[in-house]
Amino acid sequence: MLMTLYKKRYHFAGGLYRFIFSRGNIRIGKRLRLDHYPTIKCKDGGSIFLDDSLALAGGNGMNLAGVPGRCTIVACGADARIQIGKNCGFSGASIFATENISIGNYVRLGLGARIYDNDFHPVDILERRRGRHGVSHKAVFIDDDVWIGAMVIVLKGVSIGKGSIIGAGSVVTKSVPPGVVCAGNPARVIRVLQ
Repeated sequence: MLMTLYKKRYHFAGGLYRFIFSRGNIRIGKRLRLDHYPTIKCKDGGSIFLDDSLALAGGNGMNLAGVPGRCTIVACGADARIQIGKNCGFSGASIFATENISIGNYVRLGLGARIYDNDFHPVDILERRRGRHGVSHKAVFIDDDVWIGAMVIVLKGVSIGKGSIIGAGSVVTKSVPPGVVCAGNPARVIRVLQ
């Protein structure tokens, strides 16, 4: 069963740290493992659901491969929803939703991976001058057992099929079928997994 948190202290390897979660609907399952301070935030009524055995690593010295920063998980907007499945592990990843980002079980996000379901700013010049009005967004779905390599960017409207691998440094602009390796900018299928 998941528990709703606002302020909670967790003890884990490395000491006793305090984590303050912003107001909003943030539910965290059992055995959350944190190797540094993450940012987990609901803004303007969003919701975040983190299932059991999630591991978040980030910050200087927390990963020998050189994590560029701490993990950030933000749901921004009344309809924004982020759902992360069981037994996932992220290293310095950033996930930002204004609509919906759904991540399955046993998913790995490499160093500095980014997942965004929106453009952050309008394409139209006049709209950009006025603020965030007219920002394009579309849900992102990542199936079970997906491995997303270091510094990958997954953009709005993308689905990644079960068991697929996204090569380091790729920019994923279109959906990826299950059981393949994709790489490049924009990412394309380079190999089918057996």
